[in-house]
Amino acid sequence: AREEMDAMGLINNVNYFRYFQSAIVAYLEKIGYLEHLEKTDEGIVVGSTDCQFKMPVIYPDTLHVGARVIDVEDDRFILEFCMVSEQHGKVAAKGSGVIVAYDRKHQQKMAIPQVLKDKILELKAAAE
Repeated sequence: AREEMDAMGLINNVNYFRYFQSAIVAYLEKIGYLEHLEKTDEGIVVGSTDCQFKMPVIYPDTLHVGARVIDVEDDRFILEFCMVSEQHGKVAAKGSGVIVAYDRKHQQKMAIPQVLKDKILELKAAAE
């Protein structure tokens, strides 16, 4: 959308992180974990994200964003993001995010619940 552009007509860099957040939510929805989060004190927080910009994206291009888990640890998992320009058919940006399991009641990190770990590993295995 035009409001996501800077003065030169390029997607402003801050928006890439918004797209990453949308990919995180879509991933959790795909594995069926969002409903579980709403019913418990379990949560997740983004520990860190990074982005490598591969090419400028100019309005009115459309980006397709994908996410996949590349590592699972006791208290976190790492998602890899890829954004592809529809107009050019090329990777416009890549990034990653460290997603940390979080106990909302005690406000501290926690071990990834087994139900979440199982869902992540199931989708990861199906994709390989």
